[in-house]
Amino acid sequence: MPPARLFPSGKVTGHDVDRELKSCLCAFSTVLLALTLPAPALAQPGGSVIAEISAADRVTIRDVADGAGPSHVIPMGPYILVVDPWNMEIRRYQADDIHGQPAICLFPRTFAPGRVSHAPDGVRLIAEPYGPDGAGGYDLRAREAMTITPALVARMPIVGPCRFPIAPLDRHDDTPPPIRSGHAAEDASYPLPGGALARIAPQAGPGWQVFAVRRAGELSDGRVLLWWSEVGNERAEADDAGPGQAEGSAGGRLMASQFVGVFDAAGGTPRTVVRIITALVPPLRPDHSIPIATLLEKPGLEYVAGAPGPNGDAIWIAAANTDGPGRGRFELQRYDLAALGDAARGRIALVDRTIATEPVGDGDGPTSTPEADGLLAAASPRVPAMPYAKARETLEAQIAFRWQYPRTAWDRPCDGRTLCDIGADHTGALGTGPAFPVPVRDRVNPEGGARWVQPRQLVGLLPGAWVSSVPYSIGGADLAEGFAARLAAGYGGDAANPPPIGHIGEGLEWQRHGEGEPEWHEDQANYPLGIDCSALIARVFDLRIRSTGTMVSPRLVRGADGRGYQVPAGPDRACPQPVRSIHELREGDIILRNGHVVIFNGFAAVGDSPGVDAPARSRVMRVFEATSRCGAVCESLYDPSYFAGWWMLRLDLADEGANCPFWLGERP
Repeated sequence: MPPARLFPSGKVTGHDVDRELKSCLCAFSTVLLALTLPAPALAQPGGSVIAEISAADRVTIRDVADGAGPSHVIPMGPYILVVDPWNMEIRRYQADDIHGQPAICLFPRTFAPGRVSHAPDGVRLIAEPYGPDGAGGYDLRAREAMTITPALVARMPIVGPCRFPIAPLDRHDDTPPPIRSGHAAEDASYPLPGGALARIAPQAGPGWQVFAVRRAGELSDGRVLLWWSEVGNERAEADDAGPGQAEGSAGGRLMASQFVGVFDAAGGTPRTVVRIITALVPPLRPDHSIPIATLLEKPGLEYVAGAPGPNGDAIWIAAANTDGPGRGRFELQRYDLAALGDAARGRIALVDRTIATEPVGDGDGPTSTPEADGLLAAASPRVPAMPYAKARETLEAQIAFRWQYPRTAWDRPCDGRTLCDIGADHTGALGTGPAFPVPVRDRVNPEGGARWVQPRQLVGLLPGAWVSSVPYSIGGADLAEGFAARLAAGYGGDAANPPPIGHIGEGLEWQRHGEGEPEWHEDQANYPLGIDCSALIARVFDLRIRSTGTMVSPRLVRGADGRGYQVPAGPDRACPQPVRSIHELREGDIILRNGHVVIFNGFAAVGDSPGVDAPARSRVMRVFEATSRCGAVCESLYDPSYFAGWWMLRLDLADEGANCPFWLGERP
């Protein structure tokens, strides 16, 4: 694509996506799984062969209700453990028969799993939450580690509380070893359990660098499976492109790849490398419209593990499957390494390439407008005018906010359950059963049929308890002050139908039905107490609430070459401008896809230790978000591969005019 400096055209013509998505569908990730049948090996340039690996077996973990899903897969002797923060449970499966009844134990509500540290007697599941530190500051709170050993796993109850001990983090033992080098075009090294060094060369192509390395499990004959992520330039690779796609600019999308490698105990280079594709990031289509950037967001933090299976060494993956009708399901999948045969490279694709070129938005393609036709000039990139420190203070205040769970709220609208399908009565009150016969309708699901889900932080909590942070609720838009006022008004005894605390499936809002009125009132709607991801962005940056579907919908702009291009529309103001590369991210930039949006808050070293620079260790991204993973507004740590294919945008809150600069492709 030739160099271009791009400018906004104003409104996007065609279907108004904002009418369809009033606020962000944070809880519903679009996850499409492919390659359920064996696929032929693919010939690559230079004569190498990449073998496609299909799932040898899979079992449903649970339905998709929250969008975040299980966080960790942990091999433990003859068992495979799946950690699920939403249900606050650890599920134990038999590795040689995952279809048997799993044992399930519940861990404390206050424990938030973040990463795994390997110990001589098992693993330590570590929580690294950010928030008020108890001394008037805001940083990493007291970190804890749950020790999981084979003996304790073997004695897990069929159903009951987890008996894995939880103790403070050991800063020495629980800090991962350093990566010797993570720079582009240089091999990274990582120590194996026996002391030998594994050498990892960037696999994704020129300009990519190893960003994070983690131990994923032990295989037969003393071999080790390592997982690593790479970040790189803005070009989509041809071997990841679907039909008709080729290399080209990613145009402001975060480029990250993930690999697993089989290493001998003696170290050196990997015997086998398997690429795990969780997102396709194709270039602009021939008509310069935006393809779908992300078809799968891996649901977990450490979603892959290696361990022997019934057919030898295997890779175990937790992924979400919504390829059929209904709400979808989270699955534990097994991929046998023996399927590689003599090939040294393999590929597991968790996306469906056949529909990866569908455009975002209404699908009408670029439409010329008078505003776009007249925009041909160039302008220099801008720096956000609003100091991010102020926005960060607002975000931190949402996490530090404390409120009391009302004694009358726990049973609304599901009679004490954490999840149910709901209806409404003639007043608009939500509930379940014959007293609530009216389907909950909204602009997303006009036929009704909503599902209510309790925020994770309230699951199992007794009424009257004190809770930290504003809860996550799809459709909600309450910062701390507004939440406290609505909570007092709704549950103080005066309100007949107080809004529930929690998110409501497709029911982002529901209209009140007037007494004796046969139709729904368009100008009246209830909203759940709390806040969702897009509303958090809007309230913190003083934007009008916009859905993520609208933010990633195409805006037609015209470049200096005279051609029309489509870029994400972004929020309704603040001059959104694509950020070219992960290396150019600044604190306060937003990262989004259709369904979720977060605020970037810098990089951090995993297991941060005094005197060790972040680049020397596996690194993670710090983000503020409202999410079902923690059930509230929180600060989370993610490997960058979690955001592969997402858009990166910078906001200039001082500019309200029509001359906001956009760019796509190479800088002039």
